[in-house]
Amino acid sequence: MKRSKLLFTALFFCLLLDGCVTGGGMGLDFYNNIEKTNQLSPGMSHKEVLGILGKPKSTQFVGDKVTLKYSLHQEWKGFVPYYLVFDKKTARLVSWYADEAEYQRNQMMWMQTLQAFQEARKAEEQAQAQAQSSGQSGGGGGGTYMEGYDPNANYYTNDSYWAGSGYHYDD
Repeated sequence: MKRSKLLFTALFFCLLLDGCVTGGGMGLDFYNNIEKTNQLSPGMSHKEVLGILGKPKSTQFVGDKVTLKYSLHQEWKGFVPYYLVFDKKTARLVSWYADEAEYQRNQMMWMQTLQAFQEARKAEEQAQAQAQSSGQSGGGGGGTYMEGYDPNANYYTNDSYWAGSGYHYDD
């Protein structure tokens, strides 16, 4: 129950942020900034491109080329990886492209992560339901922090346990 409340709160917060991003005329530069690529043209200087798109996410030097990576937002799609290739000697824009395959890989990664969270949530709910039906507390709030503590057990509280383990604590 606590997890579903937390999940609901997180979802609400994400939707709230999404509303702030898409909210009319708030001056957020990254929303649908993929349209800024319409201002690019081959032969532009590195400085001109930075003036349009801002700082890149990363820069890579390979041979006689310099590649800038951007993560540009496209409406109804999300963030798409874009690569801008410059000539190393002249610092002029040669080409640019969106990497659709990388975008799809990123989407699959997020879907797998979401699926794993959903499966874990379902397993936890099943375990809680089973614990409740068998009369156990299930760790969901019925017990105390001392639950499971055995006063007759041998709990090591001094350094003698750690003496031969290689761990050393300076006092």
